[in-house]
Amino acid sequence: MKKNHNLFILLIFIVFICACHKAEKPKPLEDIWVGMTKTEIVKLVGATNEKRYMTKSNNQIQGPEREFWHKIPTGTKLEVWTYQTAGGKLNLYFFGKSSDLKYKILIK
Repeated sequence: MKKNHNLFILLIFIVFICACHKAEKPKPLEDIWVGMTKTEIVKLVGATNEKRYMTKSNNQIQGPEREFWHKIPTGTKLEVWTYQTAGGKLNLYFFGKSSDLKYKILIK
């Protein structure tokens, strides 16, 4: 009887350890792709603490946005989410009221 009791306690301990094992953290750069929704991104990596808003008013821009700036129409409103990663800052760009990710850029 005591042997079964000890085995039962050991089994509970193993189940507890397995349940408490922390899952590998998502890597925003690799796990986020263009086309994902804001909701999907937040579920995957959590909410960002850094958001900014900008509107394209002309074709001149400095910074990481120059990679795609010429492709978007003047007047487009952008919402930019920034995440800190091991490789640098990851900027995510959403246009207008759309919740779909349009561009992502890593700034090293």
